[in-house]
Amino acid sequence: MSQQTEGGNSGTHERKSGFAPVEGTELYFEVQGEGPGLLLLNELNLDCRMWDYQFDYFSRWFRVVRYDHRGHGRSPKTKGGLEVYSEANDAHALLRHLGLEGVSALGIAQGSRAALELALEHPSAVRALVLVPARISGFTREQIFQGMLEVSRRINPSGGDEGSRHLSPENIGRAVLGAIERVRELRRSPPPESQFARELEEGLRRSSPMVEAHIRGDVAGMVRPLMADPEYAPGEDQPEARRKVEQLLTDSYSRGELSLPRPVERVMERLSEVRVPTLVMVGEREGAAVRSTAEALVSGIAGARMVVVRDAPRLMNLAQPEEFNRIVLEFLSEALGSAQG
Repeated sequence: MSQQTEGGNSGTHERKSGFAPVEGTELYFEVQGEGPGLLLLNELNLDCRMWDYQFDYFSRWFRVVRYDHRGHGRSPKTKGGLEVYSEANDAHALLRHLGLEGVSALGIAQGSRAALELALEHPSAVRALVLVPARISGFTREQIFQGMLEVSRRINPSGGDEGSRHLSPENIGRAVLGAIERVRELRRSPPPESQFARELEEGLRRSSPMVEAHIRGDVAGMVRPLMADPEYAPGEDQPEARRKVEQLLTDSYSRGELSLPRPVERVMERLSEVRVPTLVMVGEREGAAVRSTAEALVSGIAGARMVVVRDAPRLMNLAQPEEFNRIVLEFLSEALGSAQG
């Protein structure tokens, strides 16, 4: 492992960075602070800089870990363009490398799925959860995942069992189109999966300009629909946060190394297995589908609570960092009895 130490912005705490070995590759990480562990898990296609407004702040009370997921930021990928991997296993390997167990896991969108899957697959690793969900549905994610693998195999039929799981960046759009076909199959399922399938198919169809941009390799065309989505990105009245999100997305898509996290099966059916204090945060700007997911998480996880953040999009940690930090710190202070405001 290579490691370096640099001066942080949080008083006497030094920021350490390095690379941790995981299955098939290594992950770039940063760690700072002392106290209970706090693991920050990224949204898909954003690197660990998305936590710039939280990393120094929470290191006043916690040993904070952030890292770049495979193919993002400074973390390399393995062979192939679209890599299939387990986010829960990667996160657990990183924690073991750092000698941490019983951390609080804080994730946004795809990161919330990773945090939840970490709690399910490696329960001793997680002491508390803070989830800012997008959609989490084990059954539907399995279907989409299989659809993307099937498209991959059609694109690269001679790639063998492992080679067929990799898609070049120019084919990611075609993989999404393959996912749409799988979603259509779900429409024949009983509710609530059939209703979810209709909503998801609609959303994928609306994203067709982004799909086409993927096929063309048009980075600006990939970023533009996300920045125009009020449920996702900070508003025009938050120019600094918007510039940051746009730069993070542009950097990620320009790199052209995308990864497909392998879903844990039937996550929503296993919520009763989660036995740690859990906070679910949802932005007021989110639509009905995400709110339904948040409500299902609260209903399924014993003792979980939900907070709706006023006028916030999904990336609320960037749009409203002070309010976000306050809510998270209050929850973790109560859940762990260790942090003090």
